[in-house]
Amino acid sequence: AESQEVAQDTALLEKTLERLEAAERDLARLREAVRQTDVLATIGSLTAGLAHELNNLLTPALGYASLAERSPDNRELVSKALRRTIESIETATRLLDATMDLAQPGGCHSNESCGVGQAIDLALNCLVRSPEQDDIALERSIDHDAVASIRPQELQQIFVNLLTNACRVLRRKSGGTIRIKAQRVSDPTNPGEPGGDRIRITIDDDGPGIPATIRTSLFQPFTTTEAPTAGDPQQGGRGLGLMICERTITGRQGTIAAEDSPLGGARFTVELPAADDAADFSHGDRAAA
Repeated sequence: AESQEVAQDTALLEKTLERLEAAERDLARLREAVRQTDVLATIGSLTAGLAHELNNLLTPALGYASLAERSPDNRELVSKALRRTIESIETATRLLDATMDLAQPGGCHSNESCGVGQAIDLALNCLVRSPEQDDIALERSIDHDAVASIRPQELQQIFVNLLTNACRVLRRKSGGTIRIKAQRVSDPTNPGEPGGDRIRITIDDDGPGIPATIRTSLFQPFTTTEAPTAGDPQQGGRGLGLMICERTITGRQGTIAAEDSPLGGARFTVELPAADDAADFSHGDRAAA
């Protein structure tokens, strides 16, 4: 009788184990389904974001090409317009690769690095209008060793988005000031540790600031206070730029935050891992304004 009872218990245990194994397989399938759904959602967001970014690049390229077409005898203007058009198209091509990288698990892992001053220069070349054309003063204070561990085109696009947003709101108030500061700081969680430095970038403006109603959703897709405006060269806000910035920055193990600026408008603070090869860059412009 005792052996029969043991046999029954063993059979029951085996059935229980089989059910547990089946449940684990079902759970694994569910996890994979959730992962696939997340991938599809990511690709959807990236597709919308990519269209936004390409528009930022190709709109000025079209403007430059139109200038060259209207003034074919002005060789200096034609040369400059063609150079800017080529730069915009090359950046757009690189952006396609960089954007698709963001859809990969774990984000981007390239070992490339970029000086902050270099990225600002590249971003300004992509704007439809220079800030000075709209009475916007651009002040820069960039440490010579402010070199971040990020692809140049990624940091460029971050600045394109943040500067485009700032210029747009300042243009609507007939000018103002944008102040960019970048410095190398020690990671407070690993002070003095090699490879633990961060690049802290702040972008301030003296515009109207960020409405309290959207602060908690600021980095979500389609969050914007602006409708597209026919007379605005930048086509108004679509609420995708900050989402792209946040995705790119977090993919590089960085952070982005928004708050009120001492200038009275908005402040965006970006922190990224510092590169080890800062000595190879000479784009610091601490005294520039």
